[in-house]
Amino acid sequence: MIGAYITHKWNGKTGSAYGVVEGRIVSSGIKYINIGNDNTHKDKPILKHVHKTYRFDWLVTRGEKSKNFIKIWN
Repeated sequence: MIGAYITHKWNGKTGSAYGVVEGRIVSSGIKYINIGNDNTHKDKPILKHVHKTYRFDWLVTRGEKSKNFIKIWN
């Protein structure tokens, strides 16, 4: 499953009422690839789960280029 600039479900501190419960995706064992930016997505609850982070010069998002990422949870 791939998501780009996904907002997580409101957790009482951050997120959106219309956000995605990404923890369910990660816990299900499905490979989840998320594209985003460290500034915008620093509060994602799923960051506590083991994942790999990749950065590429060609990855363009609305955020600061050096902080763009692709994170993968297996």
